[in-house]
Amino acid sequence: MTRKSIAIDMDEVLADTLGEIIDAVNFRADLGIKMEALNGQKLKHVIPEHDGLITEVLREPGFFRHLKVMPHAQEVVKKLTEHYDVYIATAAMDVPTSFSDKYEWLLEFFPFLDPQHFVFCGRKTSLKLII
Repeated sequence: MTRKSIAIDMDEVLADTLGEIIDAVNFRADLGIKMEALNGQKLKHVIPEHDGLITEVLREPGFFRHLKVMPHAQEVVKKLTEHYDVYIATAAMDVPTSFSDKYEWLLEFFPFLDPQHFVFCGRKTSLKLII
């Protein structure tokens, strides 16, 4: 019987990308932004005057390499590999410097995944997935 496949996003599912962006922006601009203050909005909409700083943080070499792993992400993904072919789908084209950082991060924190199942794309909507 053929195993079913599942695709998992990296940012905000496996990696705490937003938390790291908030920390970096707060450090550089002394804003005191807290995750709760976003109320489901994008950070760039909450502090539009600092959109350039957010972009600068994201494009900094090494930014995506040092993200924290979301709680329980490793255990849950490991369990999923027992029943599914697990693919990681992550947007990398808007921030080209993120590719190698994300690849190395996945190898370090999810060594049980097949690197051939890492999908780096522009927009994840271009992937044909059943959600």
